[in-house]
Amino acid sequence: DWRGASGISVAMRGSGKGGILLLEILDDGPPSVPGELDHAERFEVVIRDGCTGWREWRLPFTAFQRRGMQFPGAPADGLTLSAVQGLSLIHHTAPLDVVVDRIGLYRE
Repeated sequence: DWRGASGISVAMRGSGKGGILLLEILDDGPPSVPGELDHAERFEVVIRDGCTGWREWRLPFTAFQRRGMQFPGAPADGLTLSAVQGLSLIHHTAPLDVVVDRIGLYRE
């Protein structure tokens, strides 16, 4: 249950090469069974590797958009944050040369 948080904080060292990393939240849906597809609703935000060195990204939940790719059976009730099932970092476009050190929730 992430409803008390404002967003996700990510500490990342970038290379400034311009690649894109997607941060994806898997929200709601029935519990997953190991080895089977989950049925969570997916939301994403884009992180562009546009600077060199360490930076803390604060990604408010309002910046997340529903992904076009959803597995069959996923709910369509919006980003409720009441039953988060997972978080993914997805290499979307090259060149991407980053190091992620810390991921957490933040409150304002």
